[in-house]
Amino acid sequence: MRKNLYTKTINDIKISENAVNSAIENIYSKQSNDNIIDIKKSKNKKVNKVIAASLVAAMLVSGGAFALFSQPAQNQNGFVITAAAAELSKNKPVKIAQINPDHAVGFSYKSYEEVFNIMLSCKGDNISSITYTAKGRSYFTVDSNYSDDIYDTVLLTDSEEFMNSDDYSELALLNGKNYASLSVKYDKQFANKNTEVYEDSPLSMNVYLTANDSETAAAVLKKHDIYCLYSDDALLKNARDDYAELLGEDFDKGYDVDNYNKSDLIDMYNELYSQLFEGVSVDVTVKYNDGTEETQTVDFNVEPITEETADEYLKENGYNGERNSLYHLLGSCAAITATLR
Repeated sequence: MRKNLYTKTINDIKISENAVNSAIENIYSKQSNDNIIDIKKSKNKKVNKVIAASLVAAMLVSGGAFALFSQPAQNQNGFVITAAAAELSKNKPVKIAQINPDHAVGFSYKSYEEVFNIMLSCKGDNISSITYTAKGRSYFTVDSNYSDDIYDTVLLTDSEEFMNSDDYSELALLNGKNYASLSVKYDKQFANKNTEVYEDSPLSMNVYLTANDSETAAAVLKKHDIYCLYSDDALLKNARDDYAELLGEDFDKGYDVDNYNKSDLIDMYNELYSQLFEGVSVDVTVKYNDGTEETQTVDFNVEPITEETADEYLKENGYNGERNSLYHLLGSCAAITATLR
């Protein structure tokens, strides 16, 4: 192309100030990722415009101008989930609660249930509402003082997962309103009112395990109840008689009930909590002001108890050397964690 024709062509290209600036920034930002010549950004705006306009002229021939000036609008939506005031990620578990057997309820080898303060919160722009959906063997309970804050609720007994289950938590029918799913407005999130203990929490999560879930579940539930029975000598005789009448005289056959120790209890609790939280998660769906929705999933697990963490916990929490104290304290040693899937 002759020089005067090239100059005329450049001068005839009408580009707005904003478009040129956008093109320049786009070109420089792509240098590290694309196979283009390294261009040193000039402090002289006129020089920058010449560079951009020159590239535009070349791109007009190849159709590249469309890609340069017609970048799709970036979606301004997006949200993060926090638990116990810490932002959740996929690789770093966040502790949200301590297991507390005092809050657990069992039904003689049939089931075991734990409840904890869920402590989830969402942060983002343009969010109108949040829907929490419990997955796995789990459901929500809401303090009656906050029942007016929730809507679009699905009761556990009406959920598809419950309908397709061969068994269920006995507490699911005893605790009143238990929810598989519920929605709340963005400015009325439960985490804004979180407390350290679940009894004072507006929103709690219940997880449960039943003997019908699997042979492994049935075995660990039986082991847990037998260890519990033999943890307190003062209650042993009457309690054993009741169990024998219900389950048969040899219900505890094969268990070394006189000699189980700290390691046995650690193994039992790790197995119980692993089974209890298997597959437990919450789908968190936010609805934006523009009507679109986005979902992220939070997985819940229990950090395994080790000999080291057990010794430290026993020391800090007043272990008195008795079996009953050992049984109850080790049950509280594990922490519930949350991660993004």
